[in-house]
Amino acid sequence: MWMRQGGGIVTFAAPSSSAAEQRPAKKAPKKILKSALKNSDEKVISLKKVTFDVEKFAADECDDIEERDEARARLAIKLGAQPPKSRFVNYKQLKEELSTRKLAQPEFDKLSALKAMKKLSMKNRAKTKKIRRH
Repeated sequence: MWMRQGGGIVTFAAPSSSAAEQRPAKKAPKKILKSALKNSDEKVISLKKVTFDVEKFAADECDDIEERDEARARLAIKLGAQPPKSRFVNYKQLKEELSTRKLAQPEFDKLSALKAMKKLSMKNRAKTKKIRRH
């Protein structure tokens, strides 16, 4: 209750406590009861929450600034953020890089084909050895 005194001073007088005592106590709202039930279920640890906590801890504890930024970006992407755009590359430099990759590709293919043939021959040898043993 606000009361004005003669000199323009306004003071606040709290209502008597007897009025508060006369009111009957209300029951707890359902929302509070539901939240109490949820708190008991929170003891069960979910795998998603654990992986999120581990990722967050890893992002915060990186020593290198660049690593920390990359970890935070990964975490943000997992939470639904859009990934950052790739860096700008000059078109001429990009063309040169692609042409060098194309030139290196046949050499790699030849080597990988030879390795595949070698693996096949090794498998065949192992099979023939097993057959001979039995």
